[in-house]
Amino acid sequence: MPNNDETLLEQYPEWADPITIREGWLDYAYEPDPEPPRPVTASSYSKMTAAQQAAWNEQRRNWHANFGVIHTPVLTAALDLLDIVHDNNVRHRHAPSRRGAGVDGPPTSGKSTTMYAIARIKQRELQPVRPPDQMTEPFLPVVCVTMPASAQARTLGLAIARAINHPLSHVTKGGTGVEFLYRVLDVLNAWGTRYLFIDEAHNLWPTTTEGRKATYVVKEVLNRFRGTVFVAGVDLGSTGMLSGKAAAAISGRMLIEPNPPFTLATTTETARWRALIGGFESDIRLLHHKPGLLTDTLYEELWELTGGYVGALKYLLSDACKKAVDLGPPPAKKTPGVIYGEAITLELLKTIRISHFTQTLQQQRRATVGTTRKPATKKPATKKAAAKKAAAKRPAA
Repeated sequence: MPNNDETLLEQYPEWADPITIREGWLDYAYEPDPEPPRPVTASSYSKMTAAQQAAWNEQRRNWHANFGVIHTPVLTAALDLLDIVHDNNVRHRHAPSRRGAGVDGPPTSGKSTTMYAIARIKQRELQPVRPPDQMTEPFLPVVCVTMPASAQARTLGLAIARAINHPLSHVTKGGTGVEFLYRVLDVLNAWGTRYLFIDEAHNLWPTTTEGRKATYVVKEVLNRFRGTVFVAGVDLGSTGMLSGKAAAAISGRMLIEPNPPFTLATTTETARWRALIGGFESDIRLLHHKPGLLTDTLYEELWELTGGYVGALKYLLSDACKKAVDLGPPPAKKTPGVIYGEAITLELLKTIRISHFTQTLQQQRRATVGTTRKPATKKPATKKAAAKKAAAKRPAA
């Protein structure tokens, strides 16, 4: 085991800088897409040495832990929305009232994932090649920040200054919060920043005095910043950021794409949910996984387990794949009732604990069974369908 910080950072370089620091952001934005583990059959796996098996298993754990971003309908809609807003912002001459965009939804619905995916797209569009660490003329097309709880006016300015690694990040006193923020925004304008992404924007609550100040500062950002602001947060309307007198000034200038959980209420929504599952399932690398099992057979069960939340689905499948790899290939003779590895079954999925939030949802759903949603279509009660359902609950051979 590593015994010092330098060794840890050498082994896990992704720990060095968070995504909201310039170096960490560039690492994320320009990191090449990972190569999937090479295909291996069960027969080939059995002929590997123990070291070869361990190496391939580790590759698969890394692969499953980093499922790629799925282009959901919300991501596509939010990206289109941002393009429209930004294009008009840059075309308005001396515009005193630029607009912003964002995505809003409950926890684990994929808001942050959507925001950072869009930010990464914009970074690569405006700067296709990673810039050098030392630049004589800085150009930062995209800046991402995260708002901590009870964010104040100066908090936003400090977060931006730290994100761009500017000396202003060490200035914690002097002047008002708005004056400090103006200084930071002037740096962004001078360095050609086109997009400012603000995650956890619900922490800018106008329900307190400091929160109201911070919310008004968002308006000042829209006025002062020459680029476009994009926010992501939890229930921005109900928490007050986009509702009430204090927020009226910015709610009229923000276009927000709702990001609710997926449902099975209609055939169209069910198809979208299954398409999302299919995106994840195509990346599964297990020796005995049945292609299409999750997408075609267990999609309703996956909805029951996750509530239709993208984040919960990603956690569930990632953890299930890890457990399937850890359990290893099943023996030639299986014991009834035992969960074996190298395949995802309903029994295995039910052993995975996703999060406290998801567990609460599951408890609430069980308490109101039959009233939470109605499947779009009833599965045919044929012998073939029943046999397929029963096979899905058994470990793969």
